[in-house]
Amino acid sequence: MDKTLRQQAQEYKKLYATGVKKKDLDKIQTVSTELATYLLFYAIIKDGFHIFKFLVKSAAKINTVDAFGNLPIHYFNNNLRILKYIVKKSKNYIN
Repeated sequence: MDKTLRQQAQEYKKLYATGVKKKDLDKIQTVSTELATYLLFYAIIKDGFHIFKFLVKSAAKINTVDAFGNLPIHYFNNNLRILKYIVKKSKNYIN
């Protein structure tokens, strides 16, 4: 991950630390596909459904794997809203 992308990721992670609200997401205009996909796993781990949904709509690749070979569905942390959304959006990838 390049320096600019890393800095952007840190800015988005700060949203979690300050308690991101759904209305705060409207302030974010665009997110690159690479950044959205990187943050997707972080959003799932932190149970951030609204940011997760925003990232998917912003270009995050829901069928991507992380450095350990895991899909986003492997990290849903018993958050059924996230699980249902993953299944709904990735039904083409489920056997």
